[in-house]
Amino acid sequence: LFVQLANFEDAQNEWALLRESQRSALSEPATGMAVAIDLGAPNNIHPPNKWDVGHRLALLARKIAYQEDLVASGPTFASLQSTSNGLKVRFE
Repeated sequence: LFVQLANFEDAQNEWALLRESQRSALSEPATGMAVAIDLGAPNNIHPPNKWDVGHRLALLARKIAYQEDLVASGPTFASLQSTSNGLKVRFE
């Protein structure tokens, strides 16, 4: 289990690439990522809201390590398709 890098104003472009690399690690079995992009502070690389980060990690641990039947994270991007009316985004 790991925490995705939070939002930080000094590293926007580089952080997006690093967060995508972190997301790709989810292809490994028995892994989970606690998203923290919404918990970051623009002027502090470490999110001050530790409770929500810990809560998200705990939910992932309960689902992955203890095999509990619960929702441990939000939807994740699956695919993007161009249609005649715009874009079709699919989430898992």
